[in-house]
Amino acid sequence: YHNRMNCRIYRNHPNIWNFIDFMKTEEKRVQNIVLQWSSGASKKKTKRTTALQNRINTLYSRYNNYLITASDLLNGLPLVVAKKL
Repeated sequence: YHNRMNCRIYRNHPNIWNFIDFMKTEEKRVQNIVLQWSSGASKKKTKRTTALQNRINTLYSRYNNYLITASDLLNGLPLVVAKKL
């Protein structure tokens, strides 16, 4: 949060007016986020999360199609989760 504040104020020692303007824009931003959440919007998934979920889904589909055994599935899941993308 402090990093966002420092980047948006653009000054090392802002005056009170810059700080008030920052707080107004931050309040609007938070209100928009709360409005989106209350309307049912979900947080945007990252590329890493999407890739990880696709790999897990692939393992389960292979298992359901009898292409791999249960032990292969159980051995493959930790490898997918522990792998750095």
